Amino acid sequence: VLVGDGPSKRTLMDAAAARGLRNVRFLDPVPAEEVAALLAAADAIAVTLKMDIPGAVPSKIYESMASEKPLVLVAEGEAAEIVRAADAGFVVSPGDIEGLTRAVRGLARDPRRVAQLGANGRRAVESLYDRRRIVDRFANELESA
Repeated sequence: VLVGDGPSKRTLMDAAAARGLRNVRFLDPVPAEEVAALLAAADAIAVTLKMDIPGAVPSKIYESMASEKPLVLVAEGEAAEIVRAADAGFVVSPGDIEGLTRAVRGLARDPRRVAQLGANGRRAVESLYDRRRIVDRFANELESA
Protein backbone atom coordinates (compact mmCIF):
# COMPACT_ATOMS: atom_id res chain seq x y z
CA VAL A 1 0.00 0.00 0.00
CA LEU A 2 1.45 3.31 -1.08
CA VAL A 3 -0.04 6.40 0.54
CA GLY A 4 0.27 9.99 -0.58
CA ASP A 5 1.22 11.94 -3.64
CA GLY A 6 4.49 12.63 -5.29
CA PRO A 7 6.00 13.36 -8.65
CA SER A 8 6.34 9.64 -9.50
CA LYS A 9 2.91 8.47 -8.37
CA ARG A 10 1.29 8.43 -11.81
CA THR A 11 4.30 6.60 -13.30
CA LEU A 12 4.18 4.00 -10.53
CA MET A 13 0.44 3.52 -10.93
CA ASP A 14 0.84 3.03 -14.68
CA ALA A 15 3.71 0.56 -14.17
CA ALA A 16 1.69 -1.47 -11.64
CA ALA A 17 -1.30 -1.55 -14.00
CA ALA A 18 0.86 -2.55 -16.98
CA ARG A 19 2.31 -5.45 -14.98
CA GLY A 20 -1.11 -6.50 -13.74
CA LEU A 21 0.00 -6.20 -10.11
CA ARG A 22 -2.95 -6.89 -7.85
CA ASN A 23 -0.98 -6.72 -4.62
CA VAL A 24 -0.16 -3.01 -4.94
CA ARG A 25 -2.62 -0.32 -3.88
CA PHE A 26 -2.28 3.43 -4.18
CA LEU A 27 -4.09 5.63 -1.68
CA ASP A 28 -4.51 9.37 -1.73
CA PRO A 29 -3.00 11.38 1.12
CA VAL A 30 -4.82 10.86 4.42
CA PRO A 31 -5.59 13.38 7.15
CA ALA A 32 -3.11 13.46 10.02
CA GLU A 33 -5.62 11.86 12.39
CA GLU A 34 -5.74 8.74 10.17
CA VAL A 35 -1.98 8.20 9.93
CA ALA A 36 -1.62 6.22 13.17
CA ALA A 37 -4.20 3.64 12.10
CA LEU A 38 -2.52 3.23 8.72
CA LEU A 39 0.88 2.73 10.33
CA ALA A 40 -0.55 0.27 12.84
CA ALA A 41 -1.95 -1.85 10.01
CA ALA A 42 1.41 -2.09 8.22
CA ASP A 43 4.00 -4.85 8.55
CA ALA A 44 6.79 -2.39 7.76
CA ILE A 45 6.95 1.19 6.59
CA ALA A 46 8.86 2.55 3.61
CA VAL A 47 9.78 6.21 3.53
CA THR A 48 11.43 7.63 0.44
CA LEU A 49 13.21 10.97 0.36
CA LYS A 50 14.73 12.03 -2.93
CA MET A 51 17.07 14.55 -1.41
CA ASP A 52 18.70 15.36 1.89
CA ILE A 53 17.97 18.78 3.33
CA PRO A 54 20.49 19.33 6.15
CA GLY A 55 18.78 19.97 9.46
CA ALA A 56 15.37 18.82 8.20
CA VAL A 57 14.07 15.37 9.11
CA PRO A 58 10.48 14.71 8.01
CA SER A 59 8.11 13.96 10.88
CA LYS A 60 7.05 10.76 9.09
CA ILE A 61 10.40 9.26 10.13
CA TYR A 62 9.52 9.72 13.80
CA GLU A 63 5.88 8.68 13.30
CA SER A 64 7.03 5.50 11.60
CA MET A 65 9.52 4.68 14.34
CA ALA A 66 6.92 5.42 17.03
CA SER A 67 4.54 2.93 15.41
CA GLU A 68 6.92 0.13 16.41
CA LYS A 69 7.23 -1.01 12.80
CA PRO A 70 10.55 -1.48 11.01
CA LEU A 71 11.45 1.26 8.60
CA VAL A 72 12.79 0.88 5.09
CA LEU A 73 14.24 4.31 4.50
CA VAL A 74 15.31 5.30 1.02
CA ALA A 75 17.37 8.36 1.82
CA GLU A 76 20.72 9.74 2.83
CA GLY A 77 21.79 12.34 5.35
CA GLU A 78 20.42 12.97 8.82
CA ALA A 79 17.30 10.82 8.40
CA ALA A 80 19.49 7.85 7.44
CA GLU A 81 21.78 8.49 10.43
CA ILE A 82 18.79 8.48 12.80
CA VAL A 83 17.45 5.16 11.50
CA ARG A 84 20.91 3.55 11.55
CA ALA A 85 21.75 4.83 15.04
CA ALA A 86 18.47 3.46 16.39
CA ASP A 87 18.81 0.18 14.44
CA ALA A 88 15.18 0.81 13.49
CA GLY A 89 15.25 -0.60 9.98
CA PHE A 90 17.10 -0.67 6.71
CA VAL A 91 18.60 2.35 4.98
CA VAL A 92 18.86 2.23 1.20
CA SER A 93 20.46 4.85 -1.02
CA PRO A 94 18.11 6.52 -3.50
CA GLY A 95 18.19 4.61 -6.79
CA ASP A 96 19.51 1.38 -5.23
CA ILE A 97 16.77 -0.98 -6.43
CA GLU A 98 18.76 -4.10 -5.46
CA GLY A 99 19.27 -2.74 -1.95
CA LEU A 100 15.58 -1.98 -1.64
CA THR A 101 14.71 -5.49 -2.81
CA ARG A 102 17.14 -7.02 -0.27
CA ALA A 103 15.66 -4.92 2.55
CA VAL A 104 12.06 -5.88 1.79
CA ARG A 105 12.89 -9.56 1.29
CA GLY A 106 14.95 -9.55 4.47
CA LEU A 107 11.98 -8.29 6.45
CA ALA A 108 9.62 -10.78 4.80
CA ARG A 109 11.89 -13.68 5.82
CA ASP A 110 12.61 -12.75 9.43
CA PRO A 111 9.64 -11.90 11.69
CA ARG A 112 11.89 -11.80 14.78
CA ARG A 113 14.06 -9.15 13.12
CA VAL A 114 10.92 -7.21 12.16
CA ALA A 115 9.84 -7.14 15.80
CA GLN A 116 13.32 -6.17 17.03
CA LEU A 117 13.75 -3.32 14.55
CA GLY A 118 10.27 -2.02 15.38
CA ALA A 119 10.98 -2.14 19.11
CA ASN A 120 14.31 -0.36 18.59
CA GLY A 121 12.60 2.46 16.71
CA ARG A 122 9.93 2.89 19.35
CA ARG A 123 12.52 2.94 22.12
CA ALA A 124 14.57 5.59 20.30
CA VAL A 125 11.55 7.83 19.76
CA GLU A 126 10.51 7.55 23.39
CA SER A 127 13.99 8.22 24.77
CA LEU A 128 15.45 10.68 22.27
CA TYR A 129 12.72 12.34 20.24
CA ASP A 130 9.75 12.77 22.58
CA ARG A 131 8.77 16.44 22.30
CA ARG A 132 8.01 16.80 25.99
CA ARG A 133 11.43 15.48 26.94
CA ILE A 134 13.12 17.71 24.38
CA VAL A 135 11.32 20.76 25.73
CA ASP A 136 12.19 19.79 29.31
CA ARG A 137 15.89 19.33 28.44
CA PHE A 138 15.90 22.66 26.59
CA ALA A 139 14.25 24.44 29.51
CA ASN A 140 16.75 22.90 31.93
CA GLU A 141 19.63 24.09 29.76
CA LEU A 142 18.20 27.60 29.66
CA GLU A 143 17.68 27.66 33.43
CA SER A 144 21.20 26.46 34.16
CA ALA A 145 22.85 28.97 31.78
